[in-house]
Amino acid sequence: MPGVATVYRWELTKLRYQKRTYLGLGAAVLVPILFVVAVHFRHDRHGGDFAFSAYLSRSGLAVPLVLLLFGAVWLFPLITALVAGDIIASEDHNGTLKTIFTRSLERGQIFAGKAFATATYAVAAILLAGTVGVIAGSIQSGFNSLQSLSGTIVSAPKALELVYVSLLIYLIPIAAIVSIGLLLSAVTRNSAAAVVGTLMFSLLMQLLGILPGLTGAQPYLLSTQFNAWQGLLRMLERTLAAEGFEVTVAADGGAALLAAERSAPDVIVLDVAMPALDGLAVCRRLRSKGLPTPILMLTARDAVPDRVAGLEAGADDYLVKPFAVSELIARLRALTRRRTNGHQLLSYADLVLDVPARVATRAGASIQLTGRETALLELLMRELGRTITRQRALEEIWAGAAEANVVDRYVTRLRRKLGSPPMIRTVRGSGFALRA
Repeated sequence: MPGVATVYRWELTKLRYQKRTYLGLGAAVLVPILFVVAVHFRHDRHGGDFAFSAYLSRSGLAVPLVLLLFGAVWLFPLITALVAGDIIASEDHNGTLKTIFTRSLERGQIFAGKAFATATYAVAAILLAGTVGVIAGSIQSGFNSLQSLSGTIVSAPKALELVYVSLLIYLIPIAAIVSIGLLLSAVTRNSAAAVVGTLMFSLLMQLLGILPGLTGAQPYLLSTQFNAWQGLLRMLERTLAAEGFEVTVAADGGAALLAAERSAPDVIVLDVAMPALDGLAVCRRLRSKGLPTPILMLTARDAVPDRVAGLEAGADDYLVKPFAVSELIARLRALTRRRTNGHQLLSYADLVLDVPARVATRAGASIQLTGRETALLELLMRELGRTITRQRALEEIWAGAAEANVVDRYVTRLRRKLGSPPMIRTVRGSGFALRA
């Protein structure tokens, strides 16, 4: 009795004689080879000064992983869409769709057979691209151990295993691409429209992951669940906590801005590739607000212009991935020592504030302050002339865990300590501002 298996075998036979099949598989073979050739000539011409060069020059096993990073955006969805978008529409174009629907098989069995055949093609294309990438990369850079984002050295056999595990995990979002392609192929009955529509759907999912204002949708995207940056984030949190650091984690750029302003950390670690708002943008915004906290920038981009861009954005140090965890810890401790040993002074008119010492000086007179008084005065001095609302002061200094009138009480105490003429002015209905 014919069933799903019969349809599956028949669809695989048809795929063997279609140009689209070999076009997609050819791209899966050709792109890794062209990529390795480009890396070879780029390395010779620029001395390895390009993105991911540190990975690609050390081990050929990095090639399929870097290909997966970029190919996931358009290459693999396009290869999958070539068959998924055509497998039903072509039946309608050739006038055979009604024929197969009137046979003894159920429609569900026919769709299932076509879906399995399309999925088989997608699996074959992705594994083929990965295998060619491993071979071509090993010829170029050798079958060597691989260094992870955290600096961990992974032996070549284990790295090869992880490469194929990564490819298999990517089959999960590819299954969604297959489903969308089949849906559009059945609905539009037009191969070109279904292929383009499937590719546009894939690109839209990528945009949802990077466009500002759409961060609420990111947890539901498959790409977020397997994002290497999230894994790096968890690894750093555990490692730094084990080394005695008190760690506050921010899942994206926007959260990093809030965390830096609220918790007043001793040192900040930013990744250039962090979601939503990238590390460079976060660094610029923190510096524009006058935040003097030392910032260490992490990135996989090791070209000189990239390092210069990070430092010009306001970073104090710049560490290229892959890195050794011990080096990261040593750099962080050096940055915290540098801040402790230096004096952080703010001044306005005849008022000077030494933040670490919690001492203000006005007209030559030294004024001892408490921690909260120092934090409130520092906030006012960093926002000279601007109104600081009670709500903002509560959130940044008391983490929101206090009554609104506590801000008024601390302002009164500061006015009394700073003396006349008063410098902290009340802005009715809003808050307070520092004005001479």
